[in-house]
Amino acid sequence: MRDRIVNDVHVPWSAFVKTGEPDCENWPVFGGSNGEVRIFDRKTNTQRIDRTELRLVWNEMRFYKD
Repeated sequence: MRDRIVNDVHVPWSAFVKTGEPDCENWPVFGGSNGEVRIFDRKTNTQRIDRTELRLVWNEMRFYKD
């Protein structure tokens, strides 16, 4: 299981740091509040999750205000 996690997380992040691209399939570019996100779990997958409400809460946080 550890090797799978290394392949799923470490390898793409290392590639991203070096090249700006995660170098793996099904890891889309960030699409905002209703974009797809990469889920690292027992089986790595990509899901579209609406985070509009969560982003509204974060926008109210003091450390994010100008």
